[in-house]
Amino acid sequence: MRSYLEPLIGTKDLAREGQRWIASLHNRDLAAVGPALKRLTVPTLITWGTGDIFFRLRYAHWLRDTIPGATEVVTIDGGRLFFPDERAADLVPHLRAHWAAHAAV
Repeated sequence: MRSYLEPLIGTKDLAREGQRWIASLHNRDLAAVGPALKRLTVPTLITWGTGDIFFRLRYAHWLRDTIPGATEVVTIDGGRLFFPDERAADLVPHLRAHWAAHAAV
């Protein structure tokens, strides 16, 4: 986690900048890209950790329903924001299966 956060909060100035950036985040930003996502036809695997209180599973389903190329939603039980790094062993089999199923695309 340190490798993710240090560029944002490694100094007092960076911490203030990081705080301003986090405060500026809003779900309307994701909603604003909805029209572009509706044109995304490439095979898309949506992976979602179920243990993060900020990213509820309903958003994974919104992405699945919005992206025409979405193939499935895979949940990582108890996974949080950094689950791809922290729980790579849980994620990799799903990625390999997705890539194998869509190798010719």
